[in-house]
Amino acid sequence: MDRDLEQYARDYQIQPFEPFLVKARQQLWLNKMGDVSNSSILEIGCASAPAFTWIFSCKNLLVLEPSTIFYDQAITTFQNSSIAYPVEILPLKIEDWLKQVTTPMDVILMSSLLHELPDPQQTLQELRKALSPKGKLFLTVPNAYSFHRRLAVAMGAIADVQSFSGANHHFQQQQVFTPIILEDLLNKTGYAIVEAGDYFIKPFTHAQLQKMVDNDIINIDIINGLMKLSAELPGWGAELYRIVKPL
Repeated sequence: MDRDLEQYARDYQIQPFEPFLVKARQQLWLNKMGDVSNSSILEIGCASAPAFTWIFSCKNLLVLEPSTIFYDQAITTFQNSSIAYPVEILPLKIEDWLKQVTTPMDVILMSSLLHELPDPQQTLQELRKALSPKGKLFLTVPNAYSFHRRLAVAMGAIADVQSFSGANHHFQQQQVFTPIILEDLLNKTGYAIVEAGDYFIKPFTHAQLQKMVDNDIINIDIINGLMKLSAELPGWGAELYRIVKPL
């Protein structure tokens, strides 16, 4: 299925509660990746929060953003910033950039994107060639076994945890990953897993959680608690993360 990237961008910008999950992804990266001040970084798909707005030190950063809407936003944000390291922003899909890459990267960030790609296996195989021998790929994807998807099965809203929901269709997603499916794909495409886990207990849908925020039912303390709670409920987090290296 060909994705309409501009429609996706318009839909994404008004998605309720997503900014809280964006912050959770950023914090996870900062906690897990440590010092990247001497690393070249590739960010694949920056959406509304390019990495130069929250990674404060690295050797250099390359941002790929094929959506015109998000690309223009990233350029404007960069022009109005004072970043202390070299940044390049290109309006390219990952498959187009991979055809011209000459210098491998030390770190690749693929945040909440793999499940949206039409051929994740081919992309991961090609991406491995763009990663330095000692480099790391950090990726996140929605978790089929998230609390809210388990609840949806229990209440009869979806048939099983891998069934496509209305949100999956709306955001033109291609796959719902379980931990086993994700790890099989990574092994098949030539990666060794350095660290694996899940994060953020999401009991309800984005829209339901946003209504709770808007009506002061939950606040930032509760949201931070949901992030921490995932350590006590392994496997139930809203999203999976994997840090991998090339074999």
